[in-house]
Amino acid sequence: MNEDKMKAFVIWILLFVCSLSHGAKLNTPRVLLPYNFQNNPVVYTLEVTETTSECFVWSSLQEDAVLVEPVDTGGCSNKATVTAISRQSSTQKVIVLAEDRESGVVLRCDVIVDTPRSLLIATTTREIYVEEAAEEFELIAMDEQGNQFTSLDGVSFQWSVKAVGGGQPVIRIQPFAESSYDTSPAIEALERRGLRGDKVLLVGTATGVAVVSARLQHAQLGDLETPGVRLSSVANLLLQPPDAFVLPGTRVPYAAVQVKHGRLHPVRLDASPYYLDVRDAAVGRLEKGSSTVTALKKGNTEVTLRDSNAEGGDTGASARLSVVEPASLTVTSPSHTDWVAVTGQRVRLQCHLWDALGNRLWIGENVVVELTVEEEYFSMDLTSDNGTYAEGTTVSTGHAKIRARLTGYRVPDGSEHRLAVPLEATATLEIYPPLAVVPELVVLPWNPQTAPTYNIQLNYTGGDGSVAWSSNNSHLATVSQQGVLRTRGRGHCTVTVSLMRNPRIKAHAQVYVVPVAELSLPAGPREAEVGAPLLVPVALHARLEDDRRVSFTRCHQVALNVQLSNERFVTGPEDESAGEAPPGACRQVSLRGVEPGHARVTVSLLEPWPTAEAGALVGTYRPLTVAPPADGAGLLLAPRSSWLLQADGGPLPWPTRPDRHQATAVSSVDAVSVAEVAGADGFWRLVLCRAVGEARLQLTVGNRPSAELPRPAVSRAEVLVRCAMPRRLLLTAEQPVAAGRQPLELPACPLQQPLRAHAGQPLPLLLRCEDADGAAFHNASSLALTWSESSGGSLARLEPAGGAAAGPGALPAAERRSLVPAGRSGELTVRAVMTAPQGAARLEAELALRLVTPLQASPAQLVVFNHPATREAVQLTGGSGHVAVRVATPAQSSLAAFTFHPENSSVSVAPRADGRLTLDVWDLCLTATPPATVAVQHRLRAAPSRILPEWCVAGWRGVVCGWLAQSGVRRREALRGVCRREALSGVRQREALSGVRQREALSGVRQREALSGVRQREALRGVRQREALRGVRQREALRGARPWCVQCSVPLDGLRGCSQRVSAPLAETSFAELHLQLCICLSSSDRLSSLPGAGILVRPELGAGGSGRLRFAATCCFCWTELTGGQVSEE
Repeated sequence: MNEDKMKAFVIWILLFVCSLSHGAKLNTPRVLLPYNFQNNPVVYTLEVTETTSECFVWSSLQEDAVLVEPVDTGGCSNKATVTAISRQSSTQKVIVLAEDRESGVVLRCDVIVDTPRSLLIATTTREIYVEEAAEEFELIAMDEQGNQFTSLDGVSFQWSVKAVGGGQPVIRIQPFAESSYDTSPAIEALERRGLRGDKVLLVGTATGVAVVSARLQHAQLGDLETPGVRLSSVANLLLQPPDAFVLPGTRVPYAAVQVKHGRLHPVRLDASPYYLDVRDAAVGRLEKGSSTVTALKKGNTEVTLRDSNAEGGDTGASARLSVVEPASLTVTSPSHTDWVAVTGQRVRLQCHLWDALGNRLWIGENVVVELTVEEEYFSMDLTSDNGTYAEGTTVSTGHAKIRARLTGYRVPDGSEHRLAVPLEATATLEIYPPLAVVPELVVLPWNPQTAPTYNIQLNYTGGDGSVAWSSNNSHLATVSQQGVLRTRGRGHCTVTVSLMRNPRIKAHAQVYVVPVAELSLPAGPREAEVGAPLLVPVALHARLEDDRRVSFTRCHQVALNVQLSNERFVTGPEDESAGEAPPGACRQVSLRGVEPGHARVTVSLLEPWPTAEAGALVGTYRPLTVAPPADGAGLLLAPRSSWLLQADGGPLPWPTRPDRHQATAVSSVDAVSVAEVAGADGFWRLVLCRAVGEARLQLTVGNRPSAELPRPAVSRAEVLVRCAMPRRLLLTAEQPVAAGRQPLELPACPLQQPLRAHAGQPLPLLLRCEDADGAAFHNASSLALTWSESSGGSLARLEPAGGAAAGPGALPAAERRSLVPAGRSGELTVRAVMTAPQGAARLEAELALRLVTPLQASPAQLVVFNHPATREAVQLTGGSGHVAVRVATPAQSSLAAFTFHPENSSVSVAPRADGRLTLDVWDLCLTATPPATVAVQHRLRAAPSRILPEWCVAGWRGVVCGWLAQSGVRRREALRGVCRREALSGVRQREALSGVRQREALSGVRQREALSGVRQREALRGVRQREALRGVRQREALRGARPWCVQCSVPLDGLRGCSQRVSAPLAETSFAELHLQLCICLSSSDRLSSLPGAGILVRPELGAGGSGRLRFAATCCFCWTELTGGQVSEE
């Protein structure tokens, strides 16, 4: 036996250590239960807490005394019932184990089974209120050592309730089944058998005192009885007000109420055994025959409610009365927190008095407070007699000032006690527009196949800008604090927006997500201008549970099919129809008109949405325009002058109701009349000025509303018509502009008068009539007009302008003329005179003209040798004398530089690069003439078969040019001799350079130039080079020839002893090349220097005989420039 106890002790120690190392624990470590003496064993529930495991295996080390069963089936649970089944009255201790299958942790509970030895009723109160909720009383059992049993559930006891003094029972036992209390199944089973358990409910039936007791009788236990507990059954009475702080002289009416079943029932003190008693009559006086107490002086007292039938008269109901002086005044709004309201809302105002300790005073009739509110914002319609309470309605938004003032109060003797310092209070009521949700109804389409979700932005109006959003059905839809509604399924919910400063101010929106039932095209725009978007509204409808037909708010996820009956319309882009739909529609279909006319549009639903379609007729038209005037400045007419006004465009007649179409023009004053033009095709109106004045013409085109077109489009235009007398005449010429002139940026003609005109082309003349502000008249034909010109027909004649009066609305022919020149140059003056009726006014206008011939350039073709020193001139004749020179092709502008010389009316051309270009010479004052053109060709600097050495570069002034003929020409050059002989057509050319004289024969002319001792600069400037090529000038002889160049060298410090070397290699090509090098002896320094500017001009001459050879004549000229030292290479 000792060994078994030792093993059990070791097991207990191990289990205890394991339990300490694990977080799980039992709800109680020790249980004391009575043994099974009534054949109804007590059951207690053990539970493992603070664990995540739900699988514990329960076991009892002594199952014949304590039985353990898991609460849940399956063999493991975190709960188990412990039942004391032992029938032995001796003390027994049994260990109950709970093992976690996952972690292996074992928890232990000691269950002690013993015999009860004493009973006691546990109470929390000794008073039970009549006809109030029942109070629960419980028995407690102890063993011999005074230990309290853990549970007596299932043990039956005998309860008794006896009234003190006999009489009717004042307290009764109420079964749990007749109450709203919950109890254990064991007690319910006992009550079904007419027995009582360890817990009972006691209810007061009448006022009085009773003794409650309980006993347990058993053969083995003996007679166990609890001590009697004295309980009072009283009425639950209260005095109102329970605690009052008042001013002296205040009459406080007290009232008694009884609480029955959670409700307050008034008690009449004059017809009941109850009465009031004031403890200190010096502080408060009870008025005779009433329940009103008058405060007499400062102090504290107690007002008690007494019962004349009760022993001692005490009812337990009393109230405290404190008489104090006022210290402060405040104003509150019981209906609106934070002083926030909206217009049209009912608002209550309450004034409160406080003593120095912060206690709120009960205000009586002896206090009068002046309470005022600004009438602009608040309409007060209810006020208490003492002014401390008021009700009214807010009428406008703003900040309403509220003021309260207390100057004194009446004391018991009837006199007024005035305060030394009046008490004042102010408050500001912020009034905002009413709160509303936009939209108030949200209907969204639902399709079970697609299960769509929606994000809808809800907005609100009114309030102070600080709101909170909420949804009463978060499973269907949620709403963010930014008002974004997110739906999740089908159904209905209510979204609420409320002010954060006053949550009682709120607004609601109803949200439905339901299937689609119908489709329609509601009334909306059916006409639009060509090219402008026409948004046709589309409405989808649903049927709610109450069979109400509602329209969907959004339906952009519903697939639509749009069909058009013709090609006058096309569907517009998706982004145009993505905007907010008009009221009554959930989306829009965008159409665009291509050409004026009508078409039928049909809209239907696509799968998986249900089948539904609707159609409507749509139309498109051109914009309404008025011509003329087109400048927007209005129409200016002379008195008794008229104008044909034409309007085009506007809505077309509706196909089903063409009789509803209308086009009107209305004048705002009688000074201008408007008449329809009979037989005119289109919208024509004759506008007539009857007198001087101003009027506005309102033009309207459209259809009148009808059942087929309830919202027709209307186009409007307004024309300002002014009737005035002309104040100034302006005669101008409409010079035509030649083709190609407009794109050029040409300067304006510097000449103003006389105006240059083409002597061979007709010149249109226009007479402009202006008013005092400089505005031009559209028609002044009612005034007499005469034309004349000063030449008498010798230079030109005046003729009517062709086509001037063609078509309605054109300028009158009398205001236009055409000047036809006779082809000769000269000056003339054109005059126009306008006379008003009866000679009321006379206006004149003149225009001075100079007729000139068109501009010409000579030569029209120019060939220029491409060299920096080359300049060619183009002579200009005719024209106005003011020209602008432009390159016909801008890409060729870098080929040459050109300058206009007005003093001799010529254009100089300087080549810059090889190529061809065309110069356009524009006459700035004759816009009708085309430019004079000059074709310029730049020849190459060197022969194409040879590239000059690097030292023959730009900077040389002298130019050596030669022209060679083609085949049959042989060129001979003596390379190391003294003279070079060249035979061109039988002529021998001799040149002596080593002497003093150089002889050159060019076409029989001998040219001698003395180079020694003659400065080169003077020779070049003073010596005139004469060149005769068979009597033709050199410029003409050089045209069309082929140039070539050579380089000359001279000594640095003058011309001394000289020698000459001339070399001319022959080339058997189509063009022969001639290279000459002039070598002059140097001084004793033996230094050589290149002389920029020296050159030799060689001219070909036709020789005699039929040999086909050419004769050359060469002339050498020098131009002195800056000399630079250097060595001459062997070339």
